[in-house]
Amino acid sequence: MRLLLWLFVTLLPVVTIEATGILVPVAQQEVQNEGIIFRNLTFDQALKNAKSENKIIFIDCYTVWCGPCKHMANVVFKDQALAEYFNKNFINLKFDMEKGEGITLRKRFGVDVFPTFIFVNGDGEIIHRIVGGSDAPEFLEKAKEGTGTKGLVKMQERYKKGDRDTQFVIDYIGVLGDAYLTDEAEAVSREFIEGKETEMLDKESYFNIFINYIDDPNSNVFQYVLAHKGDFVKKYGKQQVEQKLYRVWASYPVKTFVKKDGDTYKMDEVAMKAYIKQMKKYGVKEYAQIELLTRMSEDEKTGNWKAYVDRGTKILTNKNMSCSEQELYTWAVKVDRKCSDMKLRIRTSKWFDKVLTEIKDREVELTKNSVSQNNAELVQLREMKRAFVNLQQRLTEPKVSR
Repeated sequence: MRLLLWLFVTLLPVVTIEATGILVPVAQQEVQNEGIIFRNLTFDQALKNAKSENKIIFIDCYTVWCGPCKHMANVVFKDQALAEYFNKNFINLKFDMEKGEGITLRKRFGVDVFPTFIFVNGDGEIIHRIVGGSDAPEFLEKAKEGTGTKGLVKMQERYKKGDRDTQFVIDYIGVLGDAYLTDEAEAVSREFIEGKETEMLDKESYFNIFINYIDDPNSNVFQYVLAHKGDFVKKYGKQQVEQKLYRVWASYPVKTFVKKDGDTYKMDEVAMKAYIKQMKKYGVKEYAQIELLTRMSEDEKTGNWKAYVDRGTKILTNKNMSCSEQELYTWAVKVDRKCSDMKLRIRTSKWFDKVLTEIKDREVELTKNSVSQNNAELVQLREMKRAFVNLQQRLTEPKVSR
């Protein structure tokens, strides 16, 4: 198990479930002199104010179960410099995306991942979007750039008009990534990087585009890196290169081979079999785990929770397989959300035993070596522990219909 704190607290995929205890709902009210002031307005009222005050609307799209949302609310949005800028320049709103007007806004603006932060003009048009958490200085910089010349909408317009200046395209890809527009980011990245494969060894910014946005193992860029793996490992390090190659091999079949067939989903067995053969040809040691992960995606979509838990347990108990805390947490949230079989829920709760032991050991180590209880890594570690403990507890209880 790998303790990837930055990944766990930065972003959670959408899973609509109330996780009691992970995050206390924040009332939609103004809090004076305590971080960002969120106004008690409907969206229509905010639009009128935006026009009369000549301001942009900032919306924090959160859910009560989202750990990273809580970190942003309780830590990042309390930062004095960030709060002063937001209170001066924006009309700040926050909506629970699973309640009241938040449900309507979620559909209107296509909010699929939490936390998501959107910036809207007085006409109700999105001008910028940020997905995922960050620290206060980085978030402030993203907000300033996004509402200026590097805003999402303005950059989309420039790109559509044919602007292909190198630095502009690199910046544009980053903005698309921040907005979690993954398909668009990959399309622009492929157009930009294909034909420049040889330059990735000399230009790290080009290589970073591959790392962040190219997810097709059949693309020319991926095949080039694969063929020159030794050179890339020497330049950028074995861990980074191998982790990227694995992510691409693992994510592609989930997106491609589990297809809707009438009212349900079905694995394209012919394509999966050919893909396993392809992975073996290229020496992908994790091909068995990748097949299990792909079949877990099919199990989730077809509601076969016994097979889902069986496969997850197989990965966790196989010494030649592994998963990150983010993956583990996401697997378990899906069981908590959709599975009512108590035997399967209890089996899933046991998935956390090992990772909680590792987290507690790390917490003891950090506490001994830290001069402050506000040490960033320690705070994040405790947030992770609290999220796992709460989810583990819920899994041992009967599922409540919502």
